[in-house]
Amino acid sequence: MAGRGAGAKEETTTEELSVGKLLGIALQLALVLAVVHTFGIAAGRGLNELTVLIFVGFLAHALAPARLRLPIFLVVSLVGFALVLGVFHAAILVGLGLSLIGICHLPLPHLARCLLLVVAGAVLAVVRSPAITTEWETRVMPILGGIFMFRLMIYMYDLRNEPAGVTLWQRLGYFFLLPNVILPLFPIVDYRAYLRSLKNPDRLAVYHRGVELLLRGSVHTLLYRIIYQELSMPTASIQDLGSLVLFMVSSYTLYLRVSGLFHIVIGMLCLFGYDLPKTMDNYFLAGGFNDLWRRMNIYWKDFMMKLFYYPLFMRLRKKGPTMALVVSTVFVFYASWGLHTYQTWWVSGYLRVTAMDGWFWTIFAAAVLTNTLLEAKFGRRRAPIKQRRIPIGIALVRSLKTVGMFIAMCSIWSFWIGESPSDFFSLLAQAGNSGPMEFVWLVLGIAGVVAIGVVGQIAFSLGLRVHPVTYAGKTGYTLATTAGLLLLSATVLQREDTHRYLAAVMKEGLNQRDQELMIRGYYEDILVDRSLLGEIADAQSERPATWLDLDQTDAVRRTGDLLDLELRPDYEIEFKESLLHTNRWGMRDKDYSREKPAGTFRIGLLGGSIELGSGLEDGDVYSALVEELLGEGFEILNFAVPGYSLIEAVVSNERKALDFDLDVCIYATHFPGLNIVTSNLRALVENEVPLVYEELEAVVRKARLEPGMSAQQVTRALRPKNREWPMKDLLAWGYGRIVEDCRARGVVPVWLLVPLPEDQQSTPGIDVMRRIAKEAGFLTLELTHTAVYGDRDPESLVLRPWDRHPNAEASRLLADALHGILLENSEALGLDPSGAR
Repeated sequence: MAGRGAGAKEETTTEELSVGKLLGIALQLALVLAVVHTFGIAAGRGLNELTVLIFVGFLAHALAPARLRLPIFLVVSLVGFALVLGVFHAAILVGLGLSLIGICHLPLPHLARCLLLVVAGAVLAVVRSPAITTEWETRVMPILGGIFMFRLMIYMYDLRNEPAGVTLWQRLGYFFLLPNVILPLFPIVDYRAYLRSLKNPDRLAVYHRGVELLLRGSVHTLLYRIIYQELSMPTASIQDLGSLVLFMVSSYTLYLRVSGLFHIVIGMLCLFGYDLPKTMDNYFLAGGFNDLWRRMNIYWKDFMMKLFYYPLFMRLRKKGPTMALVVSTVFVFYASWGLHTYQTWWVSGYLRVTAMDGWFWTIFAAAVLTNTLLEAKFGRRRAPIKQRRIPIGIALVRSLKTVGMFIAMCSIWSFWIGESPSDFFSLLAQAGNSGPMEFVWLVLGIAGVVAIGVVGQIAFSLGLRVHPVTYAGKTGYTLATTAGLLLLSATVLQREDTHRYLAAVMKEGLNQRDQELMIRGYYEDILVDRSLLGEIADAQSERPATWLDLDQTDAVRRTGDLLDLELRPDYEIEFKESLLHTNRWGMRDKDYSREKPAGTFRIGLLGGSIELGSGLEDGDVYSALVEELLGEGFEILNFAVPGYSLIEAVVSNERKALDFDLDVCIYATHFPGLNIVTSNLRALVENEVPLVYEELEAVVRKARLEPGMSAQQVTRALRPKNREWPMKDLLAWGYGRIVEDCRARGVVPVWLLVPLPEDQQSTPGIDVMRRIAKEAGFLTLELTHTAVYGDRDPESLVLRPWDRHPNAEASRLLADALHGILLENSEALGLDPSGAR
């Protein structure tokens, strides 16, 4: 494997570089990296830790003689792995990687080496599975899979016909690519394309292309943030044509994150002399399914054609070209489905095969096959290379095709992320809630986009290009864009009244919907996350297999009724790296007596995982802290159980809480309170659990809930746009029942709104809940986000990136705020403030 590198003689020397232009590129790179760091581009993936290394490594690589550039890149890559993963984890990654590369070069027949790689992969797959949990597995295995799951296939395929003179540095560099550490879901770099990429003698042009791609990827990421933070929505919120269109467009355009990250990856490699081809090519401008297949994720398309399509096509062509084309095309798309499932396994550790994935790949295969057969019959029309002015007719046809393809992909993408085909059609049915004028405006909007496309094509054909074509022009564009973005960041950070769309570009992290999804029980059934590049996938990527929800442990037992589950009494468990104890009554609390001691003021707390203190030590639960703040003579009994909603609170209050001679009963709720009620009611209907209460049965009948309905369908049935909410009836029953039961025992009922660290704004559901709680007779208390958390960074107040429950610090802040509001309302509560601290 030793020898001079392929194409090494064609590289320019350091002396041949223009020092002025190199310094100019270095300045542009510094500004782009400043944008990356300021806006936190891919910060959750570790890119922030690499910005200085990238800049220093670029200069060292550019100024080094040719023989040292490949070793320098490898050293920079390994240092980058250590910076992001830590030295220990990086060492494990490199050790396993070298072992796999070594198997590829054993003195054995090619087939034997392939079989050994399969065996090694199977062993590593067992390590990746939940069956084996190690301290390093969640950190190392996704990156190891990102490097080797597909690259080994290409490497072994090309190794039989490898060009002469490939060096050890080139082989190691092919596998240990610096950007791999920030992106396990990596573009599938072809081995031969990788070797060819080293041959471009114009290193300055390659470096400058790297800067451009880094900037383009950053801009794509910022656009994605605006769409994700401000425009995307759960399907349950779709109630009319406008929200349907917004949902469909935003769902498809979220793919900007994929293209943004892929541009950043290839840009980083260009900075080290790898002139790799583009990964994406204006995929939103595709004029058909075949055109989209050629433009979107080009590396995946090339990989599938090289290893699957052409070998099968060549074997079948004797039976007729049409049959070979049909079978090969269908095979490629179903193989893509299987390989994406395989990819999911390595990146996330979970094997997920769904019917909707099958539908998606079947529809896409059918569409591409139809296009392919039409092209085979009529030929593929190509635009003239030189044409002074494109005819209006041709421009109109192209514009119609492009807009039509965009609409088709928005529809297919929206179909794919649904739970079932019927769920997608129920989404489309929501357009019927709109009037005729909304459809007229939609048609006019589409016509306007088509017209803009026609004008743009004609202007482009006449040479009215808006993007620069010279080196100086490209440099000016980079400088102006980076300066504008840095100025924008300074403006957003300094002003509190910045428009929310501008403020959204500064946010990396979960939007309001996905914050809810990350809390156990909140909206969990609505999540169908198809993308391994989504924000939730980022957050969950490092979640250990031992980080379980409480209902996945023996700390709970199933009841088979409306409660579904309850805590086991006198139980101890290590839960989310903290100890959790229950008392003899099955409460996470001290061992209180059922009878209230003389001279004691007793408060009961109903709630879910937040009130239980998920992931906290016993003494850090906010109810325990408030009890300590109130002082001797006060008790707060915690009846919370993870996943409990209003329905379970009614039952728990009747069966348990009121038997403890309470003075006050607090029902705690949160911003996504309606979502957990919806989820739990759907589960009760699905499992055909007896509803017991006549009012609850009436809600189910009014909403026409049936087993088999998706979470979105249940939500829309409970909160329809054009008729009274059955959910309001459910709230009125639940709140009224708690108030009635409490007053019958002489207990003061309290409705308490508890904000979570990432709750930045109220929701319409909260207004409904607050109003109905007051009407039911609750004393309503509300802790505001500002009063509790101030301006603290939400990320510092949650357990882990993959678990958004409040941590110990947030729990103490909640306790301080709740203690204060209890004292402020002491008269209404019947609490003697003289006995409290």
